[in-house]
This record gives sequence, C-alpha cells and structure tokens, in this order.
Amino acid sequence: SGLELGEQALNRLSSTLELPRLLLLADQEEVRLGAIERAAAVVSRRDAIDAELDGVMEGWRMARLPRIDQDILRLAVIDMTEIHTPARVACNEAVELAHRYSDDQGRRRINGILRRYTQAQAVTRRV
Repeated sequence: SGLELGEQALNRLSSTLELPRLLLLADQEEVRLGAIERAAAVVSRRDAIDAELDGVMEGWRMARLPRIDQDILRLAVIDMTEIHTPARVACNEAVELAHRYSDDQGRRRINGILRRYTQAQAVTRRV
C-alpha cells in the first residue's frame, strides 16, 4: 500500500541520515554553532566558491554536478578557507561524506576536483 511504501522510504531515509545521531549532535551547542557557521559561510560565498571550483574542473561545471556533490565540495572549501582545516583532512572528510551520501563516480569526482583545487591553491600561495 502507499502507506507501507511511504514508511519504507522514511525508514531508509532515517537510516541513511542517521537521524538519532544527528538529533543527539543537534543538542550539543558547539556542534550546532559549527554547523551554522559552516552553512552561513557556504551561503555567503557560494558564487565565489563555485567559480573557484569551476576553474579547476576539466569539462565540468558545478551546476552539472548532483546537488549532494556540490554541497560536499562547497563544505570542503569552507573547511579549508574559513575554518582553516588542513587540506588533507578536509579532503578526506569530503571523500567520506561522498562515500556515504553520493555514488562511486561522485566520490572519485569529488576527490579529483579537490585534489586539483588544493594544488591550485598551493601554486597561488607560492606566487
């Protein structure tokens, strides 16, 4: 029935999103404030981030990527530029998110895009 299908979909969604864990984390002030800070940074710098990432993509544009891949990439850039997370750590976290929420192609694409992004940033800092 439609109700059973809806229930199955919600069960899959909640297990995918690890809803109980997220609810626990939401009660932690530091985690909540960090998430808000990252989200606000993504919103305020979205166009600039997309332009930077478009610049290192070969034959792709951010607008063509699946939404989840776009968001993972934007968060990784914010982690590196605003939160000052080491590039290696931010890239590893992004690949882990992609492993969990995207597909194999998305994971590989995110890894490659972030590798080119960090290389471009390293060159820019040296100049």
